[in-house]
Amino acid sequence: MSILKRGQNTWLIKIYLGRGEDGKPKYHYETFYTPIKSLAQDRERDLKKQLRAAKQGPNSNIVTLGQWIDVWLRDVRKSVAPATWTTYESCARAVKPFVGHLVLWTLDSRQLKDIMEKHFFRRE
Repeated sequence: MSILKRGQNTWLIKIYLGRGEDGKPKYHYETFYTPIKSLAQDRERDLKKQLRAAKQGPNSNIVTLGQWIDVWLRDVRKSVAPATWTTYESCARAVKPFVGHLVLWTLDSRQLKDIMEKHFFRRE
């Protein structure tokens, strides 16, 4: 959600749409021509409303970390040795019960750190 000046009377509107099934962030970009930034801000608000109404963005494609891990395992299997994939799959099976429910597009490092410390790095 940002507006960047791209030249004389030119603004780039960038709206975050969430993460796709591949885990990569998705954005909607629009170049808007106006001499006044406030008009570009008005356009940004209108675009956000349109994208929400069209069921695009973060709420339209909710993907959990567990689902992403499954997709990653499927994709990486073709490019690694069988023993390596077995190790990856074993690690995924171990962590998914703890992090699999986390929504990918809202995920932040603090959530992962807290879960990892609680379940895997207990200090007794």
